[in-house]
Amino acid sequence: MLAVRGGVFKIGDSFGEGAADEYPVRNVKVGSFALSRTCISFDEYDYFCICTGKPFVGGSLNHRGKLPVVNVTWLDAVDYCNWLSEEHGLDAVYDIRHLENEVAIEVSWENNGFRLPTEAEWEFAARLEGKYARYANGLQLPKHSVMHGGAHKRGSVPVNSKSPDALGFYHLCGNVWEFCNDWYGFESYANIDFNNPKGVVEGWKKVIRGGAWNEQLDACRISRRESLSLHDQNNFTGFRVARSILM
Repeated sequence: MLAVRGGVFKIGDSFGEGAADEYPVRNVKVGSFALSRTCISFDEYDYFCICTGKPFVGGSLNHRGKLPVVNVTWLDAVDYCNWLSEEHGLDAVYDIRHLENEVAIEVSWENNGFRLPTEAEWEFAARLEGKYARYANGLQLPKHSVMHGGAHKRGSVPVNSKSPDALGFYHLCGNVWEFCNDWYGFESYANIDFNNPKGVVEGWKKVIRGGAWNEQLDACRISRRESLSLHDQNNFTGFRVARSILM
């Protein structure tokens, strides 16, 4: 985990080249938080499965090890967060109840356990604590030295490969899409909270960020937004974990 000192930044596409859901650009403030240096790997997720009896998930071309875990759902990701909190003696953030035709989700933000980053936290970290940049590591043009991407049809690369960005994070853009905590809203930014925004109140899809190995490198812009339902899974979406901290 790496500490990210909070601050104010402009969320959304400041370059006038994004999709409609990346506007309007707004100033927001995020508090300090910690974010995992890499995406969760197959090795880490497989250990969780061994400890809990949860079924293993398949990987791209059946590769595992240090590759980012994929073929997981948003619900799988928050199950992992709650388990990790318990392993470290922390208070779980998520209360997930499976009802007859829906899933009830309660998030206890005051708890000190692991969780998924908010969309604002993810973008703030990817922007090197809010800097004005299109791509990872403060770049205005994408570079393979920092980002994977580029429609590599063979799949993702290990979570700690390439070079880390200036904050020490690996592959915030261009290896696998990453789940965020927020519900997706097409007009999320229209009425966004200034302090620690957490997205729209409800929805049926969750935000994913960062782009992936199966897309062209220039498509892996920091501000780009996509979404998946709670039960969707594929071989190009994974996750990393966050925690709220005081600095």
